[in-house]
Amino acid sequence: SGTQNIRRFYIRRIFRTFPSYYLVLTILVLAFPLTEAQRAHLPYEYVYLTNFEPLQRDQIVMFWGWSLALEEQFYVVWPLIIYAASRARDRIRAIAWTVGVLFTVSFVACLWYTNHSPVWAFYLLPTRAWELLAGAGLAVIGTRTLRLPADMRASLGWCGVLGIVVATLTISDHTVFPGWAALAPAVGKPV
Repeated sequence: SGTQNIRRFYIRRIFRTFPSYYLVLTILVLAFPLTEAQRAHLPYEYVYLTNFEPLQRDQIVMFWGWSLALEEQFYVVWPLIIYAASRARDRIRAIAWTVGVLFTVSFVACLWYTNHSPVWAFYLLPTRAWELLAGAGLAVIGTRTLRLPADMRASLGWCGVLGIVVATLTISDHTVFPGWAALAPAVGKPV
């Protein structure tokens, strides 16, 4: 409709995700004994910065919230970027270009960091944002995609499924990740 209400978006996001997240996190903390590393990690969990803690200690600590932390960090910045791009006269084109440029920059950063600092490539939003931007790009061009013939839309859907299946069968503990290996599941998922 061309109307944006960023404040309302953030309020809805908070009421949709925070209650269940904090309830599950609190139950897990109360129900399971925590190691010293996990207790040290809790402050990061509660403020959606789980992905930063492993970088500070220069080790990988797998806990239950780093993926959600990336998503929430994305949703702090993304509405502001969309709002700024939508101020252009041709807002769909401006948003599409913004998504395309950010996708490209993030993916190139992901490739570089995967080769030079894989832990940073795995945990930081700038190197993983392209995965979220794949879905954002589809949302922007979604109405145009609906104009495609039904058989072409179905083919695109099957290509997405194929990308996820290929990723499932080929990504292993020995795969350099995220880098190129993340491309098939990230692009396949929103298709």
